[in-house]
Amino acid sequence: MIYRWRAALRAAPFFMLIAGLALAGCAGDEPAPTPTAPADTAESTVTARDVWVRATPVDGAGQMTGAYLTLSNTGAQDERLIAVRAEGAGAVEIHETTHEGEIMHMQPVDGIDVPAGGEVALAPGGLHLMLLDLAEPLAPGDTVMLTLEFASGLTVPVEAEVRPLAE
Repeated sequence: MIYRWRAALRAAPFFMLIAGLALAGCAGDEPAPTPTAPADTAESTVTARDVWVRATPVDGAGQMTGAYLTLSNTGAQDERLIAVRAEGAGAVEIHETTHEGEIMHMQPVDGIDVPAGGEVALAPGGLHLMLLDLAEPLAPGDTVMLTLEFASGLTVPVEAEVRPLAE
């Protein structure tokens, strides 16, 4: 009895090898599928036009200013602007201006929805971007690079013209 048991234990690796080879032979010759990349996002469905930043006083370093633009979404899906980066600014906040009687208040918002096939204007007295802690004053004719970041992962770089304080 002990002899049979030992013989079976010695033969087990051989049978496991045969079973493994047989199972491997059942597999197809086709390589495993590779994941496909998401739909082509090289062409942005969101564009920005009339992008501008308000100039600051000459001693404007460390100050803040507003940025304005119109966002257009030509895609079939809604987009949501959730963050903005600006060259030369310590931070950028997305703001809205609200009115309580004759008093205006500015407050940060979490984001701005841009509906599919629609537009949203960021303008003085409404939705806008606040560029905070500026590295240097902004003079009319200067430009500021902005990077708009959307919840979908889309990023849109835009160049903003600095316009006079009076606009």
